[in-house]
Amino acid sequence: MANTSRIDIDVDKQGDFEVCFAKLRDVKTKNFMVCFNAAKAVCRVDADEIHLEHLLSSPNKDYSTRWINFWGWDHGRTSFLDVIAKRYDLSPRLLDLLWPKIPPPKASKTPASNSSGSPTSFDDIELGLSPVNSASRSGTGDRQIPLFAHVVDRLWHFCSVDRGEHYLYVGFNALVAATGQKPSVGTDRPTGHRIWTSLLLCDDGTVFSIFEDPPVGSNDELIHNIRWYVLDIFQQQSHRHSPPPSSSLGRVTVRPTDATQPATHEAMTEMTSLLFYYLFDDWLTSYSLIAQRDHLYRAELEEIRTRMFRAADVSLIESLHQLGRQLTVLKLMYKSYESIIRRILQRRRSYQLPIQEPVNGFHNSNAWYNTAVPGAFDSPSVDPLAYEQSPISPGGISKAHRVSLASPAVFRFERLLDRIQLLAQTEIDECIREKESLTFMVRLN
Repeated sequence: MANTSRIDIDVDKQGDFEVCFAKLRDVKTKNFMVCFNAAKAVCRVDADEIHLEHLLSSPNKDYSTRWINFWGWDHGRTSFLDVIAKRYDLSPRLLDLLWPKIPPPKASKTPASNSSGSPTSFDDIELGLSPVNSASRSGTGDRQIPLFAHVVDRLWHFCSVDRGEHYLYVGFNALVAATGQKPSVGTDRPTGHRIWTSLLLCDDGTVFSIFEDPPVGSNDELIHNIRWYVLDIFQQQSHRHSPPPSSSLGRVTVRPTDATQPATHEAMTEMTSLLFYYLFDDWLTSYSLIAQRDHLYRAELEEIRTRMFRAADVSLIESLHQLGRQLTVLKLMYKSYESIIRRILQRRRSYQLPIQEPVNGFHNSNAWYNTAVPGAFDSPSVDPLAYEQSPISPGGISKAHRVSLASPAVFRFERLLDRIQLLAQTEIDECIREKESLTFMVRLN
């Protein structure tokens, strides 16, 4: 078997694709990098930071789109982050969101005395905080400022959308259904494994997908369950993979079916945009949480209803209370997905749709208004797409954000927003109303 960590594998060749996919299914695999266009796709597995730096610094000519995926980071190898930050000018705060991790506790150090006689913490000095500032922020001298790792773990609905000159970033908690290994998340949270997910869409045709390390002690079945969607997207990039007709709901179309299509800038933008969308829209997993075999809330409500009609039991109120909290957390998570989509779409529209001139002294109340660049689209001859793709706006103002989504991806984001509202949130609201009704009936009894 070829050493797949040091060579680029042509995934459009049947034998090479099988070797590459077998390597990706190995739970020890930490990353892969795919470069592709309509005609060809190659992959490197478990590449090092030297290859990543070379790949990002090379002109993206032969392959219009690059997909770089990390399943957690190798401990101590922060050089990957340094390469990405340098290439796309990421802030330290954003780097913490790419891989939010709680550092190991520091060994206690003997405090020294300052001129005022109060003890000074060496940790405060290393963090650039005075003892007064450290205590005033937390109320007590020994409390620590929360890290992003704490936030994403405690607030499952936490999300982030960020834009820079060369990137669009989205961070959110994905919820993987608990099959086999049950998570220890308490009774107030949905039964599933929370995985912090970071997606980075860059202006050079590169898409990064970064997933939090699986829970400590995870078995192979759970790791496969977490990775299966990414692997499904990967294998559908190969022209050798033919999904069965029954899997139409899971079809992912990123590379054009016509291999002779030229590698134009428009084709690159469309492929990277679609890849970014599909990595965000793990609809099969999300849908199964509330409407398929993994949807346990209807079944639990029905069981409580049956027990209630058998005999009055006050303990059922506690079960309904816990169920209500789980549904609330799940609803907030879907709300966070909705918030991400709205911010992505609203930003794009604010750049693309023109300001409407008054008609008979009144503005069109249904129009989007571009407040960022007043007057940029006053002339009907100005093409909004030309403004979006140009570093200089028609009004002569430097454009800060050059990353845009192609129309096919925008249409899919709009469709996903409808599904979240009409299917997921509606189902959760129905369960919450039924829970409240059962709680009222138990109290009457």
